[in-house]
Amino acid sequence: MSEGDEFLLDASAVVKLLLDGEDDQAFGHAVLELGFFEVANTLYRIAAHEQRLSRDDADLLVEQLADLRNEIELLSLQDVGGIARVYETAWNTSLTVYDAGHVAAATSTKRTLVTTDSGIHDHAPPDVAVDDIDVLIE
Repeated sequence: MSEGDEFLLDASAVVKLLLDGEDDQAFGHAVLELGFFEVANTLYRIAAHEQRLSRDDADLLVEQLADLRNEIELLSLQDVGGIARVYETAWNTSLTVYDAGHVAAATSTKRTLVTTDSGIHDHAPPDVAVDDIDVLIE
């Protein structure tokens, strides 16, 4: 990662960083506020339904997630151009509205979108820079 790079992390990237103990790699970058719900939901699903994580470990990761809010830039729906823009992006890309929100945010903030989701890589418009999580891990 070069000096001055600005990234937007989607929920999949934040989950990966938390699970790998690399959440400090998110510091200074941006996350959609809705992404925090997505991350918490994923941690809940991994612990409660898939049982790949204990409740105690999931609770600790959610605490780390809450602390992460102080170290990143939070983007709101207004920051990405509103729900109509996100909805239109979903139609134009065949992505879910959640994923389209990240694409719209990357477009409006001129940030590289960091994700582990191959669907976003495959469907993001060519003018949106998308990179894998490895770009953050040194």
